Amino acid sequence: MTTIAPYEVSLKDVGYRYFRHQAVRGVSATIERGKITGLLGRNGSGKTTLEMLIAGQMRATGEVTVAGEPVWENPRVMPNIAFVSESPAVLQDQRLTRTVDLWERVRPTFDREVVYSLLDAWEIPVRKGPGALSRGQKSAFFAALGIGSRAPLTIFDEIHLGMDAVLRRDFYDVLLKDFIDHPRTIIISNHNVTRSRTCWRTSSSWRRASWWRPEVPTTSARLTPPTASPRSPTCSRPSITDARARRLCGS
Repeated sequence: MTTIAPYEVSLKDVGYRYFRHQAVRGVSATIERGKITGLLGRNGSGKTTLEMLIAGQMRATGEVTVAGEPVWENPRVMPNIAFVSESPAVLQDQRLTRTVDLWERVRPTFDREVVYSLLDAWEIPVRKGPGALSRGQKSAFFAALGIGSRAPLTIFDEIHLGMDAVLRRDFYDVLLKDFIDHPRTIIISNHNVTRSRTCWRTSSSWRRASWWRPEVPTTSARLTPPTASPRSPTCSRPSITDARARRLCGS
């Protein structure tokens, strides 16, 4: 397993059009390395499209650079970007273990022990294929891949949607513990602003997280920083303990 410093992302006048629909327009922003950045906005506001452009999975207009290099078709950068969604790169008709093997071969920073520890804790049957899992189990499997990737740029595209409340809090807590011990750049998208802020306020890493949301939710993904909000004294604590989270992450 290789360790690579966190990546910085730079966007300059970035756009993307699906035929006649302008999904992303005029996005200019810098996503700082070594921090957690939330991408907030309504469904259909262009969050997933923007994340795919950052991951180099689609070609943008404008300029998208990761670690100082253009990301599109860049063999030096793209293997170190993990884009995790509800339908990531997995082997649909084979056991989960085969997908873990595949991710380990193509991602130099991947830690299979972290993945298997999480799958065991979340009671995900690794001898089944993704098609035999419930939606919540699939989300847990994809989340484990993203955490275990330890990629210098890791993108979670609303991965929490299939999770129940307990698993969702476990995911956030384990991710934060691993982020502290193994810094990287993380982008997490969500359409539920209130829920996102509530989950992250439970962590001591709140001060290291920045949050952005689309200014015009129906046609563009122009990013503007949100106003700061105080910590909430009534936030519920994650169900997973700090000690267990560290044990699952191998620290």
